[in-house]
Amino acid sequence: MTKKVAETFFWHYHFTKTIFPNSYLTQINPTDGKGIEDVRREYCDTCSSQVFSISQKASIVIYNLIHSLKPPVILDLGSGFTTWLCYYSIGNSTNTTIISVDSSNDWIAKNENFLTKHHIKTTISNYKTFEKSPPYLPSGSLIINDIGDPDNFILRESSLHLLTEYIKNGAILFLDDIHKPRVKAAALQLIHDNNFYFQDLCSITFDNFGRYSWLIFSKPNES
Repeated sequence: MTKKVAETFFWHYHFTKTIFPNSYLTQINPTDGKGIEDVRREYCDTCSSQVFSISQKASIVIYNLIHSLKPPVILDLGSGFTTWLCYYSIGNSTNTTIISVDSSNDWIAKNENFLTKHHIKTTISNYKTFEKSPPYLPSGSLIINDIGDPDNFILRESSLHLLTEYIKNGAILFLDDIHKPRVKAAALQLIHDNNFYFQDLCSITFDNFGRYSWLIFSKPNES
C-alpha cells in the first residue's frame, strides 16, 4: 500500500461521515429553485460576479440544510448573496437569528443596499468586530464560511480557529472553496486536531470553476 493510498484510507475511515444524504441536499421544488437562481443572477450582475458568489449548486445545499436543521443561529461569514439566501430559506420563521459578517466596509455597504432592495433590513458586522467579540452560538447552529477574496484565502484560513469551539459545541460548518489547497489544508488540520468529522459535498457542489464544499462537525450523537 503506497503512502498516498494509506493516507486516503485513514481519512476515509476515521474522519468522513454522512449526516445528510446527498439526494436530500439536492432536492428543491421548481419555484424555490428558480427564485434562488434569479436572485443569484441579479446579484452577480449588479454587485459581484459568478466567481465571487457562491454557486447555484451550493445555494441549494444550504437551502436544504437550513430547512432540515432549523438552526437557532446562522453565522454567515462573507455577506452578500448568502445573506439573502439565509433569509429566503427561513421564510417567515422567527426562530432563527442570522448574523452576517464581512471584512470590507465597502462590500458591507454594497450588500446592505442589495438586501434593502429585497426588503431585508439587516446590519452586517465587520469581521474585526466579530473577531474581538465572537457572538454566542447554541448547539445546532449553522456556520457558512465563504469569507474573503477568492484570490486570497488567508482570511478564510485564519477564521477557522475562531470556529473551533462553535463546532465542538454542536454547530455545523459549511466551508466553501475546498478546491483551493490552502483552504483544504487548513480544513484538514482543523479536523485532525479536534477529531472532527467531515462530509465531502464535491459530487453535489462541484461547479464550472472547480469549486466544491465540505460540511465539518463534531461527533454526531449515536443512538
